[in-house]
Amino acid sequence: MQLSGSFSELPWTEMLHFLAHSQVTGCLSLYPKSSYHQPIYTSRYHLWMAQGYFVSASSNMNGYGLLRLIQQQGWLSLNSGERLAKTLPKAMALGDYLTVQRVLSDRQRYILFQLQVIRRLNEIRHLKTALFTFQTIEQLPQLEMTGLRVPIYEIQTSAVYIAA
Repeated sequence: MQLSGSFSELPWTEMLHFLAHSQVTGCLSLYPKSSYHQPIYTSRYHLWMAQGYFVSASSNMNGYGLLRLIQQQGWLSLNSGERLAKTLPKAMALGDYLTVQRVLSDRQRYILFQLQVIRRLNEIRHLKTALFTFQTIEQLPQLEMTGLRVPIYEIQTSAVYIAA
C-alpha cells in the first residue's frame, strides 16, 4: 500500500487514526514546510511502524541514526557501534542487541527511544503543514530500532508511554 498527500488533505490526527486502525507495517515520511514564505520542504521525518505501534524514527534513511544518537550521548563510539552492528542477529533490534551485550542499560535504551521517537512525534504534533508519503514494507530497519515501541493510538490521545 502506498499513500501520499498533505496535512491539508489528511490532518495528522486523522492520519494517526487511520494508521492505528490499519495495523500496517511501513514507513511514514513527512516533509514539513518551514514557512509559507519558503516553498522548499527542507527537513524530514521518517517514522517506522509495525502493527499499530511506532517503533523507530529518523531524519534520514542511511541506517546510522540510532548509532549516531548513541554516540552523541557518549555511550559508544561510532566505530565500535558499527563493529557491533555487523554482528547483529537477523530480526533483532539494535537496542535490544546492545542491551543483551551489556553495552546499553535498560534506562539508556529508554532514553534513546524518548530522544529518537517520542521527541520527534511531539515535534510533528505542532506542524501546521507538511507533505507525507506512506509505504508498506516487509523488513523494518533493525539498525534504527531500540526494541521499544509506543501504540499509535496513545499518540492520538497524548497519553504516551513505552511498551516493550
